[in-house]
Amino acid sequence: FGEDHLSIANDLHNLGAINYEKDNFKKAIDCFERSICIVKKRLGEDTNEEAETTFCIGNAYMKQRLFDKALGYFHDALRKRRHILRNDRKQDNLSLLKTLNSIGDAHLALFSYDAAMAAYREALGIVTKEKDEEGLEHANCLEALGHVHRSKAEVGNAMSCYENALRIKKGILG
Repeated sequence: FGEDHLSIANDLHNLGAINYEKDNFKKAIDCFERSICIVKKRLGEDTNEEAETTFCIGNAYMKQRLFDKALGYFHDALRKRRHILRNDRKQDNLSLLKTLNSIGDAHLALFSYDAAMAAYREALGIVTKEKDEEGLEHANCLEALGHVHRSKAEVGNAMSCYENALRIKKGILG
């Protein structure tokens, strides 16, 4: 397999992660993209590996404040994760959470409040459906919704979200 071995893809992904941590985003994106090419050749389209690496590229653009570009990658990662969920019953909807939250974060940064709200609400719906008890994921979704309400000057709704997030976190963290 030579340069198209999955082990090479894994190493490229890891190098991309290190370059990301060192704020060398151009190099990180290059490594991530090369990793995806190998993964597609070896495993096909819409795999967990491809979705995760696509998400990482979105994060690299997000850190550079290139929110529109980040959104493109986040939406692509979300599409891949949804495809995986439809075809693999062992996966759960919680795998969508970080992608939806990142989509919300990018929309919030672009002042696209309705789109941010939709992403965060979908994430909250997943947490509520998948978890029997309120956990940190639930609190984090409420906090994110609070940020949108606050940005829209909806102070009462923001307070309600923040108060519920605080109640949950205090119950968990003490």
